[in-house]
Amino acid sequence: MGFYSKFVFLCGVYLCGHLFAQETLTGLQNEIARVEREIQREKDLHQKEIEKYNEFEKRKKEKLAQLEEQNKSLAQASQEIKASVLTLRQEKASAQAQLEKLRQQRKTLSQRLISDIQKFLNQVQVDFPAGKEQRIALLNKLRDDLSSGQVSAEEGMQRFLALLNGALELGWTTEIYSGTYRTQQGPIVDGKYLRLGAILLAFNSLDGNTTAFLVPQSALTDTSKNKASGNDPYIWIENTLSIQQKQAIKRSFEVMEGKAAPELAKFPLYAPAEKGGLP
Repeated sequence: MGFYSKFVFLCGVYLCGHLFAQETLTGLQNEIARVEREIQREKDLHQKEIEKYNEFEKRKKEKLAQLEEQNKSLAQASQEIKASVLTLRQEKASAQAQLEKLRQQRKTLSQRLISDIQKFLNQVQVDFPAGKEQRIALLNKLRDDLSSGQVSAEEGMQRFLALLNGALELGWTTEIYSGTYRTQQGPIVDGKYLRLGAILLAFNSLDGNTTAFLVPQSALTDTSKNKASGNDPYIWIENTLSIQQKQAIKRSFEVMEGKAAPELAKFPLYAPAEKGGLP
């Protein structure tokens, strides 16, 4: 091999080495660029993750703050509910106590009302006999209803006041009504009764032969002539009435029935006397 051939060979080797080195350098530069791009991409991704994390932490803090506020509100609401429940229990206990008090008051009122009814019954027993049986029956019924609890004290009071008003009305009303009368001789006769309030009750038979007048037994001293019965507070007098007294009673019937002109009625008046019998 000549010098020229060696020179060409060496040049070729050098050129090949240079080209190979150049290619290697370019590959390295490209690889470095790629790595740098990858690093930058990772940095960008990392930055995004950091931003997402920061946003998450921000939202977490906001949610925790909201939850804490809600917990405070719930705790306050719970305390208010507990206080309301306690208040309601106290009000319920107070209402129950008041209800029990009212029940006791009603019971006491019913007992007092029963006692008053019994006192009134005792008075009715010796009271004016007109309508007495009906008043006694109504009072007994009211007393029994109150004792059994079938009616309240309020209703019982209303019924009792109604009966009292009825008794008062009896004192200022006047009436004539038909009926029968058992004479002191025994026979029963038909006739009419005249009542003036709760102070006068007279009877006149249809045939005009029997005239009787109701008087309190306490006004008589000699009751044997009138055949009074036991403890009856009122008795009928018949045989001991004078002619003038009978005429006055009959005249009152005629006036009340419109058969005669109005005039002042003259009825016999009886009062307790120390001696004798009828005035």
